[in-house]
Amino acid sequence: MPHSAPAELLDESGGVINLIEDFDTLIHVTRNSDAVWLTSTYAVADEIAQGTLAKLSKPAAVYEGHFTAAIFSLDRSSPSPLAKLMKQSLRHRFNSLVRDHAAG
Repeated sequence: MPHSAPAELLDESGGVINLIEDFDTLIHVTRNSDAVWLTSTYAVADEIAQGTLAKLSKPAAVYEGHFTAAIFSLDRSSPSPLAKLMKQSLRHRFNSLVRDHAAG
């Protein structure tokens, strides 16, 4: 089932929004073109630290609402070591985001 962009972004974008869920593809396209990727800096923290992507000033049209994030897994399966590491990393990054936001 295709995803659609939030109404707030569609109203403010004034153009077409492409939704792509493969971060490797998005990193490649953003690095090698004039594309602008609207995402959390936490999603590309390593690329920003390495200098392969840069954070641009936030445009006034960016949605300032709240969001909910969740990690799902099947009850009947044991997570792989990589899945456990990914879960830990996501928790760490989201907690950092919350702390940074609270600090202003």
